[in-house]
Amino acid sequence: MLTDRRRAERVTVVRAAKVLNCRSHKYAPAETCNLSQSGALVKLDRTHPISAGDEVQVAIDWSLTPGLISSDELVTGKVVRVAAIDYLSQSVAVRFARGNVKEAQIDQAIEEAASQPQAA
Repeated sequence: MLTDRRRAERVTVVRAAKVLNCRSHKYAPAETCNLSQSGALVKLDRTHPISAGDEVQVAIDWSLTPGLISSDELVTGKVVRVAAIDYLSQSVAVRFARGNVKEAQIDQAIEEAASQPQAA
């Protein structure tokens, strides 16, 4: 029997983001696919190689307005899974480090997503 090993329920939340790969010291533009208090699934370009086990920092644009995402918004995490989406994109599952999460912002984004009507 398969069990879900996630620590917290994930909710579909799409926001602009950026990911800093601590190994390469390079930023990559990204987009969140889903969020929880314990992690996020982000989509990023495959030209930015990243591997399971890499330490990353993720910044999420909570404002929903185009613009720069401040580096002080970075949340440390560890890549737990990487999968190709297509030829151009990859999905990266990140587990946030404990005590390093912008809980109020994540809670608000999850509440907003939950209040949206679901597509049929």
